[in-house]
Amino acid sequence: MNEVEKERQLYVQSARNNYSQDAQTRTLVPANIYGEMLEGHVRQFSYNTISVEIDRARFTVKKEESNSISIVGDHNRIGTSNDHSVNVSVSVDPNVFLSMRAAIQKEIPEGDRQREVLDRLTALEKAQGTRSFGTRYMELMGVAADHVTVFAPFLPALVAHLQQVLK
Repeated sequence: MNEVEKERQLYVQSARNNYSQDAQTRTLVPANIYGEMLEGHVRQFSYNTISVEIDRARFTVKKEESNSISIVGDHNRIGTSNDHSVNVSVSVDPNVFLSMRAAIQKEIPEGDRQREVLDRLTALEKAQGTRSFGTRYMELMGVAADHVTVFAPFLPALVAHLQQVLK
């Protein structure tokens, strides 16, 4: 019974310390009311409940720290056997259209041709994730054929978008 009383006293003392350090609780609940509520709550703990908690704490096996390994990436593998699989990774650059627009404005002289290429690019951008992306891609390449050097750096990113749509 002595251990139970000690456990109750520790609980009450810990709760009172927390109360004294919490200004918001002190403004909401006056000290005398908090004390009564705390005592009423602690009285609810039966001897059996507290002794079970004490025993549980006594007999709980402490877990040893363990090392964990986290592997992050597109092609994660750990193994000792021969692996003959093939990984395909499709990565889509979210800024590809912004970069293409800047390249078009820089490399293609202002005028009807630039506007037409920019219009086709806008249509392609709006078609992301839809079946019409392939059609819009062909339309853009059709009007941009004379300016292939402008689009060459962006072709892998556009192909990645096409691969996502065709999955």
